[in-house]
Amino acid sequence: MRWTYPRCRLVFVLLSFVTAFAQTRTAPVDLGAITQRAGTIFAGTILQIETVRVASSNDLASVQITCAVEHGVRGTRDGEILSFREWAGLWTDGPRYRIGQRLMLFLYAPSALGLTSPVGGRLGQFVVDRDGRVVLSPGQQQSIRVLPRPIGIDIHRPIPLRQFTRSVRRMQED
Repeated sequence: MRWTYPRCRLVFVLLSFVTAFAQTRTAPVDLGAITQRAGTIFAGTILQIETVRVASSNDLASVQITCAVEHGVRGTRDGEILSFREWAGLWTDGPRYRIGQRLMLFLYAPSALGLTSPVGGRLGQFVVDRDGRVVLSPGQQQSIRVLPRPIGIDIHRPIPLRQFTRSVRRMQED
């Protein structure tokens, strides 16, 4: 196998993703850090999920996710249709999103290749229930519990989306 520049670049990008993924699984992350690291923060509904065709052997396979933005916090506005791409390798364990699913996402700024993912893995992907409340996983409850100052929400109960969004905006201002 010949190591051409494009092939070396591809291996470097893949290793970067693997390293970043491993770090997000082991390093403790709190909601303040997730908020600071995110390039795009919004609550919305998944409208479409499609695999992006690879044009050449040097391209990375990716999945494009299209969302209707309900509450834009950073990098997007209310009512906007937003599309972002994730590396297809993140989807090997199964679907990461479902059409019609409501989420609040904290996404990294897109890479040079135009790819992104939630900050902290699943910690940056908050489920919004049918009643418009954010339901925290145990890991997300812990990420909020370690904040230096209380943000005035009960982490053990579903949180109204507007209240959660206000809390995130306050953290963004600090």
